[in-house]
Amino acid sequence: MAVYRWRVIVNSLQPEMRHRHVIAWIIVIWIAGCLLLLPLVIVAENDETGGCRESWKPYQSRVYTLILFTLQYMLPLTIIAGAYMLIGIDLGKAKERHDINAQDRFALEARRKEDLQIIKMMGLIVILFALCMLPIQVAWLMTDFGADKDKEFWNIFLRMADIAAYLHACVHPIVYGTITKYFRREYMKYAKTVFCCKG
Repeated sequence: MAVYRWRVIVNSLQPEMRHRHVIAWIIVIWIAGCLLLLPLVIVAENDETGGCRESWKPYQSRVYTLILFTLQYMLPLTIIAGAYMLIGIDLGKAKERHDINAQDRFALEARRKEDLQIIKMMGLIVILFALCMLPIQVAWLMTDFGADKDKEFWNIFLRMADIAAYLHACVHPIVYGTITKYFRREYMKYAKTVFCCKG
């Protein structure tokens, strides 16, 4: 999504992405996700309690955890932060161009407020990803690289890390709905339709 937004905002004169390219990207992402989880399927074994455990050879687990940390956390964080930073820089340059050429001060001020909202929203999305997904990544790293852990604290930390990761999936609609005027208006329209029909 971040790369798509960067493409639309910064390279707005380029033609729209073709439908087949979008489908190809979705297929590639799904295949990559399945391949990334394949090692877990291979090493999974039933344990005595009827649950599941991972049976790795020495150091394989650590290598796999580092690969997951890089591909699931560091790479996406770098991509979304970089894309949104480029969008912010482009919007800043657009402001400078408007300062020189703008005739209508009111329209210019409205545009500046809208750009500022977009930059705030993008920054918030990056921060939420970084904060919500970090605990689960730290938990996995500590499982393979950490020292002895207090069992009670560790169970609480794992639960909180899971909740933070699930929370990340829920926050985007809230971010869009509270910061962006267009989404806020559409949410209100939807809420009125739902509650008026029920009333």
